[in-house]
Amino acid sequence: MRKIFHTLDIHCNEYRPIGSVKLGLALAEEKDRPHQAFDLAFVSHYRSKMFGDEAPQLHHLIEASQRNLFRLCCRYAKSFTLTMVVIMRARTPEERQAEEEYYKRLSDEFPVHFVCADKAKRELDSYFAGLASGLVIHSASTLGFELLAAGKKAILGATVNPSLIEAWGIEHYVDALPDSVKLKAGGSDTDFFQHCDTLRAMPDAQYRELTRKAAHSLISMPADDCPHEQVKALISDWLRV
Repeated sequence: MRKIFHTLDIHCNEYRPIGSVKLGLALAEEKDRPHQAFDLAFVSHYRSKMFGDEAPQLHHLIEASQRNLFRLCCRYAKSFTLTMVVIMRARTPEERQAEEEYYKRLSDEFPVHFVCADKAKRELDSYFAGLASGLVIHSASTLGFELLAAGKKAILGATVNPSLIEAWGIEHYVDALPDSVKLKAGGSDTDFFQHCDTLRAMPDAQYRELTRKAAHSLISMPADDCPHEQVKALISDWLRV
């Protein structure tokens, strides 16, 4: 992350990587708020502004990426009779309905569950659904990177199209990941299936060791204090000055 700050010409007096506050809260509350488990979790990057001639080219690239990736997930889940959940982005009832209809059209009648976060009452449900799933698939979602940092098996799908990676400006994130958790450029259905098979069969301890360096580089979750506790302590220290 320090490298990303440097690339963006962002300067600060002190750099303290403390990880994700929301992920820390979810991990702290996970045992007390169990979530339905799924074999696969697809992290949506849906936005209503992705569609139409006036949408930026980047939005079209992202939509095409997630559309193809979601269809692959459905085919894989159907082949092995797996359960699958879509972790939605929409917050308003109207947007949720549009997002659900979008994925239902793409699912080819494969039964898909939906989980949405509610800022008022269920802000962390996206995290709980991801943490309870066996394998997370995402185009290039912050939530996907966070779940990888938490030790969850996750596959990055945007790498199928190198033009999307460049247009999105996420080269640093992609380069930090081992090949086993990102799809090949121009990757085929076979490549996707092989990635899923390999990660699902891999022991959790082996996976965490494989992704340990990348996870620490991208999110830097602390081993001891939770991020929100560190933020609380920092604010308290500043108030006492």
